[in-house]
Amino acid sequence: MTYLDVKQVAARYGVHRQTIWRWRSGLPDFPQPVAFGPQTVRWSKQSLDDWDASRLLA
Repeated sequence: MTYLDVKQVAARYGVHRQTIWRWRSGLPDFPQPVAFGPQTVRWSKQSLDDWDASRLLA
């Protein structure tokens, strides 16, 4: 499985890193990151792909 850090997720959507954190807390359907340590989180590429697909169908 592939995981992306916040910088990579922000680049994927063409937004600032802070926007990803706002989406995390403000959009109930935005994928939650996986904690790999106390200060390390990553997003599953598959969960982001699924989120993208759900938005296209809506």
